[in-house]
Parts: sequence; C-alpha cells; structure tokens
Amino acid sequence: EEPIFFINISQCLEHLNLPAAENLLADCYNKMESGAKIRISVPDTELLLFHLKTNQMNKFSKQQPAKWYERYQSQMMKFSLLLFGSLHEDGESGHKMCYDFDSLKELLESVGFADIKRVEFDSRYDAEVGENHQLAVEAVKP
Repeated sequence: EEPIFFINISQCLEHLNLPAAENLLADCYNKMESGAKIRISVPDTELLLFHLKTNQMNKFSKQQPAKWYERYQSQMMKFSLLLFGSLHEDGESGHKMCYDFDSLKELLESVGFADIKRVEFDSRYDAEVGENHQLAVEAVKP
C-alpha cells in the first residue's frame, strides 16, 4: 500500500462525534508516511463566540440559508444555526463537535501529530462555505 503524503479534511470533522473523529485521525496517521502533512478546517468556535458576544452574527448570512437565517433576529439563534448545523431536519447531519485551536491541537496530538499550526483560508483546500469563519490547521506526522 502506497503511503499518503498529504490529507485534507475540510468542513467535515465537526460532523463526527469525538470517538469517530479520533478514529478517523488515527486512520489517517497510520496511512501517512513520516513527514507527511494533514490539513483540517472546521468552524472556528472561538471566532463565532466573539461575533455572538459583539452582536455580529449577521456577518455570516451569505453562508446560511436565507429562509432561516433572515427569519430570526436573535444573535443566539443565528449562532446556533451556524455552529450546530441545526437546519437539518433529519437531526443527524448537523455538527456534533465544536473546536477552537487548542482543542483541535490536543486532538491531533492525542493521535501522534506534531508541529501543529494555524494556517489561513486557502481556496485550493478549504470549502468555500467556511471562508469567513473557519479554523484551519496543518500538522505533520513525525
């Protein structure tokens, strides 16, 4: 089996519960060659909390379905819709976890990754939906 040199996970990890996220990252780690990179982007909970506290949740209206996001004025409602993916009627498709840099770093370290750093949005790798509210990190398999 060929070793993997780069893995990109964009706007996906938050849809998994913690055990599933750990398993996915451990599987990635085991398939990667030493020196290979992983890149992960998720909604940035720290940034979203800042916008909630400063009444700026309307900043994300372009990323949310207008039917719901414009219907409610409550900043907390808009925060919940964005962070928890609460618009999915099946109740299964929404977000199951939220991350800030420290929690994502801890998760990556727990499966063996090192040299974990925050990186900027990059349209080559990151889903457009997260452009103005994502946290992106890169890490290396030692």
